[in-house]
Amino acid sequence: MTLGSKGMKLSPDPHRRRMPWTAAKECVPGVVLDAKEKMVLDGVQLVGVECVDRASQVDPLEALRATVATSEYNTSTGKNIFQLASQVEFDGCGQRFYRKEWQEETYDKYVTLSAIDFNRDGNKGAAYGYVTFHGETTTRPVQMDFADVPGWHVEFRVERAVLFGVAFPPPPSIGADAPVDARSYRLRAHPWIDAADIPSPMLVLLA
Repeated sequence: MTLGSKGMKLSPDPHRRRMPWTAAKECVPGVVLDAKEKMVLDGVQLVGVECVDRASQVDPLEALRATVATSEYNTSTGKNIFQLASQVEFDGCGQRFYRKEWQEETYDKYVTLSAIDFNRDGNKGAAYGYVTFHGETTTRPVQMDFADVPGWHVEFRVERAVLFGVAFPPPPSIGADAPVDARSYRLRAHPWIDAADIPSPMLVLLA
């Protein structure tokens, strides 16, 4: 039998240049995100395909950082209120929802979900709840802004669960034993200073 390549000479070009499909492939974690999610990763270099050439691969540490950042985004800050509420009992009514930036340093704020309406897809709609700050709470449910924006967390407690459609009173304000409506009071002294130690003119100024 005579082969068709009989008499052919070896090419001086490198093997992979002549047959690029033989280049070694190695699977790396693929990170395919849109422009909005790329900003969340804060400059982490992304890998856009499942398999890339060895020469084209990014540093393994960069690929790992991208994978970890993507996992953190998807599991902790990649869901909105509607996605979280659909996964807990009674659609999350009575549970506390908050964003990460609301819990930083001395700042504290959360929303107690009182009612929620899902759209056809279940990822958007309208959510209502009591907004609670330090020393303040809305006395009636308000529509929650940015409820469909990813970045929400839920603090689930079984004892807080409320049947869907059942009205319940506003929760106590943070640092208080009862809900405090900011429109119904005026701060007459600094909350961390004994009023008896403050001169009367200062009380007048703070009133």
